[in-house]
Amino acid sequence: MSDVIAKANARLKDFGLRLKIYDKQGWLYLQGTLPPKPGSEHDRPFQQRIALKLKTCDRTIALAEKEARKVGVLLESGAFRWEPYMRHHSIGSVAEWVSRLEAEYFAAGGQSVTWEGDYEQSFKKLPRDRPLSLNLLVNAVKEIEPNTKVRQRVCMAFARLARFAELDPARIIALRGRYSSASVDPRSLPDDALIAQWREGISSPAWQWCFGMLACYGLRPHELFHCDLADFPTVRVGKDTKTGARFCWPLYPEWADAWQLHRCQLPELENIDQLPNTKLGSKVSRRFYVWKLMKPDGDNLRPYDLRHCYARRSLEFKFSPDFGAMMMGHSPETHSRVYRRWIDEDVYRVIYDAAMNRADRPMPPP
Repeated sequence: MSDVIAKANARLKDFGLRLKIYDKQGWLYLQGTLPPKPGSEHDRPFQQRIALKLKTCDRTIALAEKEARKVGVLLESGAFRWEPYMRHHSIGSVAEWVSRLEAEYFAAGGQSVTWEGDYEQSFKKLPRDRPLSLNLLVNAVKEIEPNTKVRQRVCMAFARLARFAELDPARIIALRGRYSSASVDPRSLPDDALIAQWREGISSPAWQWCFGMLACYGLRPHELFHCDLADFPTVRVGKDTKTGARFCWPLYPEWADAWQLHRCQLPELENIDQLPNTKLGSKVSRRFYVWKLMKPDGDNLRPYDLRHCYARRSLEFKFSPDFGAMMMGHSPETHSRVYRRWIDEDVYRVIYDAAMNRADRPMPPP
């Protein structure tokens, strides 16, 4: 197939056209220096692609070559217009574009928990009745604190919306920042008193048990469904999990007893025994989204935040990185690289004061 495209491009070159036929994942495009699209921030022609909406085969390559000659003539005469090649001819409001994207997202098999937790939450930051434009998206991103999880998620959602509306997402992507789990501000995490308060407010006994297990044992969400409590308060995680079998102990053991976590109460999920770990994790994440528990940074609490709090707590208890890594089911390198950065000044102060108050600590010379 590539030979057929190469021969067609050679003929276009001989014809004096600066357009090429391009195959991307089984679909045909024209590529060349083209005028800016409506709503673009560019003020002069630059390299772009035209989606021909043709599946790649010998017959459609011939159609693409014919279309390239037509576009070439229009470019030469200054009569080229983007509208026939754009997904929708009308500009449309933010609400209209989001609705179209949502329909396509679910038609392609997208997950509702991802749409609601990432996309829908991000699109709420946009004025729904305003016409969609690149400037509107960029300005909305700039209102969000840089180098945060929220900005990264919003940029991801806005860039997808921009591409869907055939706007150039480059300026949005450039604003993502450098957020990673290793650079999260520890002040974004809830304290243990708030975690206990949230758990008390959960009305469902099954989901209250799940929340308690995540908080007390630092489990990954899908590991809730692969737990052996026969040796409680030791919890044994099964081998069919992300990093295989391990055991872990509660932080705090008082939580494990007071919350009666030995009484396993998994929620009743349809076909629970047939769901893969990714689906099980999504079910738990969906429940957290419904609760809308807000962290100190204004973002929704997610299951992994409780795992991060467990990691912070393990350092407060002065466990070594090797010990913490063992209980959390990852490598000591990961634990040291990521979680040691979650210790803020207050945590260090607790460790320092404990060391200074030890009866056997070294004393200065007289």
